[in-house]
Amino acid sequence: MNDFTKKELEVLFDVVNVYDPSDISHVYPEMGSEDFVSEVKGLFHKLQDALKEADRKEKHDPERYYWHPEEVANRKWCEENKVN
Repeated sequence: MNDFTKKELEVLFDVVNVYDPSDISHVYPEMGSEDFVSEVKGLFHKLQDALKEADRKEKHDPERYYWHPEEVANRKWCEENKVN
């Protein structure tokens, strides 16, 4: 999923979110099967997680996000006191 933009993930999420097996099963019966519906539900949750991750990346400085809190505090102290 790393190749999708946030907008593309949102579009996929919207499409999966409105999926209704009764709307398509008369044309493509396999798309109304229990297995397929289960796969759609799994995809829904994966897309939801991917969107949460994309939001997290938008809202946080990725460099500092992975730092231990003590390292972040130390770096801020160094910046504030013009050390290093």
